[in-house]
Amino acid sequence: DNGVSSFEAISFLKENGIDTIIIDHHELPSILPPSFCLVHPHVIGYGKTEISAGFLCFLFSIALLGKIDDYLLTLGAISLISDMMPMKHHNRIALSLALRSIRANRFEPIILLCDRKRIDEKNLSLDVIALINAVGRMDEGHKCNKLIHFFGLDDPTPSKTAEWMKQINAERKKLTSLAYERAAFDQNEKGICLISSLKSGLNGLLANKLLNEHHKPVAVFSASTKNPDELVGSLRSLEGFSIIEAEKSLSDLIIQGGGHQNAGGVTIKRSDFALFKERFNKLCSSYIYKDIEKEAIPLLLSECSKETFKTIRRFGPFGQDYKEPIFRLSKIPVDSLCYMKNGQYLSTPLGYGVRLMSFSFGQRALADKEFVDLIVKFDWNEYKGNESLNILAELG
Repeated sequence: DNGVSSFEAISFLKENGIDTIIIDHHELPSILPPSFCLVHPHVIGYGKTEISAGFLCFLFSIALLGKIDDYLLTLGAISLISDMMPMKHHNRIALSLALRSIRANRFEPIILLCDRKRIDEKNLSLDVIALINAVGRMDEGHKCNKLIHFFGLDDPTPSKTAEWMKQINAERKKLTSLAYERAAFDQNEKGICLISSLKSGLNGLLANKLLNEHHKPVAVFSASTKNPDELVGSLRSLEGFSIIEAEKSLSDLIIQGGGHQNAGGVTIKRSDFALFKERFNKLCSSYIYKDIEKEAIPLLLSECSKETFKTIRRFGPFGQDYKEPIFRLSKIPVDSLCYMKNGQYLSTPLGYGVRLMSFSFGQRALADKEFVDLIVKFDWNEYKGNESLNILAELG
């Protein structure tokens, strides 16, 4: 990944008589590594919509094998989600075909990680992709090579590998939550720039969480495992703040970097952190962000049904730049609502396996209200073979 920026490594390979093919989709630097061949969407002119390197590998496999393999299509399409590619044009078509193929073929690696009757892009993200990422971010040895055999369909004990991945992901969640609780930064700054105790592979998860919670650009660093005098950082941003442009502005402080408009990674000297932070926050201050009001479709409480959910799914798959629709429930009588955990969370049964739920507010937030407006989205839930529909709500 990010082979177009791996000048030193690829130069070393060439000097030792090893040819390299780069298959990558990251921003092209001004000087390219001396590879034998570069396969890149901008170079080959593939479509109007950005694609992931994983999907580019699928396209490469068509040329290599002389056929379209449904399983390889599925792996390539999953990478479109994990790399947050725009869910438009050929990307939506590819993911639609992949979801259809998963349902028809029930590919073992996918089912072991996401054992559901109904599999959609959300399940792939929360189950399959989260587990793959956890292994890559937590494992610093060679155990992650198990995934080559697991997804290569030649793993002698795939069930054990799947359980191992789930255990690693559980540990990853604990570490990320603890780092989030300990994250210290100035709330008045326009950006968040900090050093965490996490492994560098987990920085992106913490950066995403901070971005979602505080709605400002984030740079999270931790110690490099290769050089104690260096820090490895993950950058995340809002629309309107380009990580690529930020990296260009800070290039004199960056040893190595790369990424996309909204996400990237950099390596800097530990001694340069204070200056990087100062200049990063200055860049963040130069942008003016506008709160975008969520466009919600008016919905009646009686329309919170499985039939409505099926209608919504006909417009899927959803993703980056093609978001799942959200809805507005207006003037819901507060005295008709029910709660759980001593009133901490909203949990109101609507009948026919449908429940109105919220983990962001409870009875106390509605204490002085007679009616409430809610912003909601539909979430299909499966647990131990039982299926239900949750209407997830936040205050409108």
